Amino acid sequence: MKFKKLLLGLPLLLLSSLHHGHHRVEVMKKDVGVSKLTIETDNPNTDNVDNNIDNGDKKKTTFGPATMALLDTIAFAEGTSKYPNKGYNTQFTGRQFSSVNHPRQVLSSGWHRSDAAGRYQFLSTTWDSVGGGPMTPERQDKGAVRLIIKRLKAAGIRVNNANDLEYLLKTEGLSRRILAALAPEWASLPTIYGGSYYGQPAKSHARLQSYFNSLL
Repeated sequence: MKFKKLLLGLPLLLLSSLHHGHHRVEVMKKDVGVSKLTIETDNPNTDNVDNNIDNGDKKKTTFGPATMALLDTIAFAEGTSKYPNKGYNTQFTGRQFSSVNHPRQVLSSGWHRSDAAGRYQFLSTTWDSVGGGPMTPERQDKGAVRLIIKRLKAAGIRVNNANDLEYLLKTEGLSRRILAALAPEWASLPTIYGGSYYGQPAKSHARLQSYFNSLL
């Protein structure tokens, strides 16, 4: 999920994430009918990520138990895991979508607006960056792992593929530095100091580490 600013003029409204879960924020003008300029920032390039992760459905990819525990923990933090189908069909606000592809529908909750969808609350632009296409559970898992690997690499953690990620999680667990590396991608995850990277509510290190460990 890239951090994206949609510049439509003033005034600006802060966009947050899933109701009771928190993906990254956006900024969007309240008014409509104005051409928008999109500036994408703070998201590592997702090109050529992990050749061992097939972004299509031609072959099935199976991730290790620690990697699956991390994916489940992200869904828990984002607030999607409590919804039907483990959250794979959940949009911002908790609305469920039935389309095969990303719904690309901006929904509102109070002053907050977002088009985030899926178990890991992909913004539509973020979903496109990890291959796009049908939002099957397997493709959503693969897309999230791609983002995880890129965020870890950007933070200086040597992870080049899914096997490296599984080994890291098995040997280090869901450490503070791993959570901090992922905080710019999912605002519900804490930085090294414990707060959200985007100033939103975030789950605590202890709560997420406990949840992660309970899955192994």
